[in-house]
Amino acid sequence: MQRELTLIREYIDRIDDIPIADFFRVAFSLTIRKTSWTKNSEFKLVRIPREKMREHNPDVFSTMVDILTCNRDAVLQLNNALDQSVPLPSIYGFNSVAGAPRNVLENDSVDIIVTSPPYGDSRTTVAYGQFSRLSSQWLGYTDANRIDNELMGGSKDHGHNSFDCQVLDSAIREISNANPKRSREVASFFIDYRKSITNVSSIVKPGGYACYVVGNRTVNGIEVPTAEATGAFFEMSGFSLVDTYQRNIPNKRMPSMNSPTNVPGKLGSTMKSEYIVVCQKKVQ
Repeated sequence: MQRELTLIREYIDRIDDIPIADFFRVAFSLTIRKTSWTKNSEFKLVRIPREKMREHNPDVFSTMVDILTCNRDAVLQLNNALDQSVPLPSIYGFNSVAGAPRNVLENDSVDIIVTSPPYGDSRTTVAYGQFSRLSSQWLGYTDANRIDNELMGGSKDHGHNSFDCQVLDSAIREISNANPKRSREVASFFIDYRKSITNVSSIVKPGGYACYVVGNRTVNGIEVPTAEATGAFFEMSGFSLVDTYQRNIPNKRMPSMNSPTNVPGKLGSTMKSEYIVVCQKKVQ
C-alpha cells in the first residue's frame, strides 16, 4: 500500500496545473485515510487492532479512482446548479487569532460571519491536528506533527486572571479546584478564542451579524459555558446579543460516551446539543 500511495503521489507531483493537482490531492488525502491502518471511526490518530491488520488489504488504485469519480461528479453537479452569470466567490485562509490581512478583509467590510469555531483546544477535544497528520505528512507538509500547537489554545498561556465573564470565570475556578492543569488548558483556549472574536468583530460592518455555532463541553464534570462566553466576548467588542438558539447535533464523529477524567471505567456523556449564537454589531 505504501508503494502504491507513493506512485500516486509522484504522479500528482508531476501535474503542472495547480487547481487540477489540488483536486487530485484532496482525493489522495481521503485515499490515505481509507487505505491506512487508521481507524476511520475515530477523530484521533488510532491504529486498527493488530489482528485486523492481516485482513486489511484495500485496493489503493481503485479507492483513488472511486474518490476521484465521486468528486468529479459532485463538481459537475455544482457547475450545473450554479447561475453562470454570478461570479464564484474567492476563498482565503488566515489565522483569526492573529487577524485577517487588511489587503483581504478591511475593517467594517463584512455583512455577516457564519462559522463554527473549535469547542476547545485540539489536544483535549476534537484532535484536528491528529486527524489530519497522516495525510499531511504524505502530502509533504514538514511540520504536520506540530499542527495542534498552532491551533486555538495550542500554546499554554498561564497569564489568565479574568475574562470579565462571570459564568466562564466561575467554571474555570471550579475546574481549577479539581485539576489546575486542565483549568490552564481551558483558559489558554479562551484567551485565543477572545482574541479571535475581537479580530472578527473589527471586520463586520455596523449593523452586520456574527452567527457562531458552538458547544458547551464538559471538563472534569463541569460544563464550560462556551455559548455564554461567545455572546459576552462579542458584547465586549461592540455587538448586541440578538438570540441564542439550541439544537440537537445532527451527526457527529465523536463517541456518545468518553472518559473526561481519564479514570478507568468512569465515563461521561459527550455533548448532544449545540448553540447558535447570533450577535449584531451596534451602529454608532
